Amino acid sequence: MPRYRFSWSNLPEGLLTELAQALDVESQGDAANALREIYGARPQEEFIEDTWELLREVWLPDDEEARSEITTTLRERGLGDDSISDETEYLRSCRNTINLRRVVLPVFISLGEASPLAGSRPTPSRTVANDETDGDDDSSAQPPSHTIGLPKKSSKGLPTISSGSNQESEDADTDVQEEKVGNPVEHFRQWLLENVRAITKRDHLEPDEDGDIPVDVGSARTYVSPRLTRVDANNKALSLDIYSILVQGVEKTPGLLLALNRINCETPFVKAKYQDSGKQVILHHELMADSITTQKLARHLGMIAFMADALDTELQREFGGDLHDIDLRSDVQDV
Repeated sequence: MPRYRFSWSNLPEGLLTELAQALDVESQGDAANALREIYGARPQEEFIEDTWELLREVWLPDDEEARSEITTTLRERGLGDDSISDETEYLRSCRNTINLRRVVLPVFISLGEASPLAGSRPTPSRTVANDETDGDDDSSAQPPSHTIGLPKKSSKGLPTISSGSNQESEDADTDVQEEKVGNPVEHFRQWLLENVRAITKRDHLEPDEDGDIPVDVGSARTYVSPRLTRVDANNKALSLDIYSILVQGVEKTPGLLLALNRINCETPFVKAKYQDSGKQVILHHELMADSITTQKLARHLGMIAFMADALDTELQREFGGDLHDIDLRSDVQDV
């Protein structure tokens, strides 16, 4: 436990060769197998700690999307020398700390995911229930621009909404804000819906009664949910929850809590938590909206959706409870 779709053999051949040379594992035969023996079926923060300089100099210069995502997130967290405009030079200014490793790890994992959702033009391996095949689907169609449908405060991000203590002032500010961008959560939801449809090639997707966008992969249903997050006493900002109810109707036991703690320790970019209401285990991942793009959404949605599809069955086998759907998948790895 758990099962994942990450495979070392999915990494670019050149990067595998460089990793094998740097770690002196060439004599062990296949580089992917050697890395698996050293770091396990799925890398943890220890791998990033050991190889960050190589990843920075070999992987990221050729992977613009990954480099941009990592750079943007590190800048947001105040790491490195933010006065440096060149992304590679900026990354060289960042120390190999736990905060850096927690940013780099999920992006690197997505590089090795055999996940259709991880690319910009995926073909889902399983359709949503009652899905109908669209014979007119154009496989060459590109996902929409990452600015389409976003509130237009700027082309780089989404608005931060002030919520001062004076109610009259707050109402006036809200009216001005909505005059400029309408309801920012609804703007964001429409952008998400348009992009999730493009990422999954499921044009029929619609938000549920709670406004969350459901994406079915295997036995799991993963939701994409926009909301306002309080960032300080006076301000809120748009954020995105990607979450899945892994099992429900499961009893809370010390063994289950230990299993959830292990998941949280091994994958610090997600939270696995038990909710007493409904006796549910939930997998949760949060992103701030101001730096999100179609590619970043695809990357993170793919990771969480396929992680949920792996974890739900393993948790049910050991602790009981109900899945969203029957697990028909057998092409996954055991850690």
